[in-house]
Formats: sequence, C-alpha cells, structure tokens
Amino acid sequence: MGEVETNRADHAKAARYYEEAVKANPTHTGFVLALARSRLAGKDYTGVERLAEQILGGDATSQPAYELLLKIYEATEDVAKQERVYERWLKATPNSVAAVNNYAYFLTRHDRAREALKQMEILKRRAKDSPKYQFYLPQLLDTEGWIQHELGDYARARDLLEQARRLRPKNPDVLKHVRLVYLKLREEAEGRGENALARAYEREAGRAIRDLMEVRVEDPEMQINLARVYVVEGKLDEAIKCLRGTLALSENLRARKALVETLIREIG
Repeated sequence: MGEVETNRADHAKAARYYEEAVKANPTHTGFVLALARSRLAGKDYTGVERLAEQILGGDATSQPAYELLLKIYEATEDVAKQERVYERWLKATPNSVAAVNNYAYFLTRHDRAREALKQMEILKRRAKDSPKYQFYLPQLLDTEGWIQHELGDYARARDLLEQARRLRPKNPDVLKHVRLVYLKLREEAEGRGENALARAYEREAGRAIRDLMEVRVEDPEMQINLARVYVVEGKLDEAIKCLRGTLALSENLRARKALVETLIREIG
C-alpha cells in the first residue's frame, strides 16, 4: 500500500504505511529505505538523516544510505557535509566504483578537477578489470570527460565523452556534456581562424541538442538552445515551433518566458 500512495505523490500517507512496516520489521533494510525515500520526497530531512544513519549502523557499506545523506545535503547546499559523507563512504568501501565516480564529479563541480582526476586514476589502477567497473564505464567516461573539459583539454574531453555516448546514446547528462565540449571546441577553432572546423563543431553541438530533446522534450532550456541551433541553420519555422512549445510549459520562469517571447518577436 505504501508504494501505491507514493505513486500518488501522497508522501505523508506513504510514510505512515512504511512506518508501520518498519515497526513490525525494524531491521528490514528495504522498509527503512522506503520510509526514508518517502520522507525525502516530503522534505523531512531530519527524519531521512536518522534513518540513513540507522542503516549505516548495521551496514557501513550501504550505497543507498550514503546516497540518501548526499541528497539531503545537496538539497540544503551543505558542501562540507557532502564531502564528509564521501569520505565516510570511501573509507568503508575504498574500491567502490560508484563512490569514487560520484566523489570525482562532486570535486569537479567545486573547482577541484585535478583532485577529481587523481581519484579517477586511482580507481582505474585498482578496479579497471572488475565487473562493476565495466558496468559503470559509461558514467566513468562521462565523469572523466567532464573533468578534462574543466581542465581545458577539450579534445581529450570530446574523445572520452564520445566513447560514453556510444555506450549510452540517450543519456541526458552525456549528451549535455557532449554539446558543451563541442561549443568549446568551436570557440577554439574560431580563435584560430578555422571557420570551416568551427562550423563542423557547431553542427555536432546541434546534433547533441537534437538527441537530447528526444529524451528531455519538456526541458525549457533545451528547447531554447535547440531553437538557437535552428536559427543558425536558417530553419526559422522549426525555431519558432520550439519556442512556442517552450511557452506552453507551465513551469517556465518569468524571465525565461520573457526571453522566449523576445526571440519569437525577433524571428517572426
């Protein structure tokens, strides 16, 4: 019944059902996790923290428990606590591919790309032949590619991200990173006066946007970026269609809506 209520987005009711399940089976990790996730959806961060720590008290290697703690501290923007969670997780499972990959991405997002690259290199030495490493390979390539992007090696970043794309052609994060690295390569080519190459990179960035739209059709930012691609290509009817679609999205911010309306006026 708890699952049904969760699907109805009635997180408070779902939490009550799972509370009863946990009372009856206090050591059942699945019930505790379900209760924690219901409370996370309801933004009861104190309750989630307590339940995650309860799980870790019985199993210090529990990936779902660490991920719950990270979601709390991401929501509250507590960077120091996020890092402490990663330190605990890596101490408990130093060869965890998921822990190292996620920590490396965390470091990259906080302007510590060289530290992130070091973490990835250590992981590669320790675990590259393990089944889990191969399972997570697309995510690892994406993370390492983004690290190289942040370090300014855009050619290397492209190679890694294209490998990730071949393995996960519809992954939104990979496609977003692919687009951004091609835009950087375009800038470099323009700076060298290699305009034909710059246009080729622009086309690749546009292709990534189109692929991304197949999996994230209702993303206003992507709709706007795709419209810009169409404008560059001279496909104004397609650009207007994208922009009008963006206006129809109910959760569009006022500033973004104003931008879209302006672009429609300029094109039309």
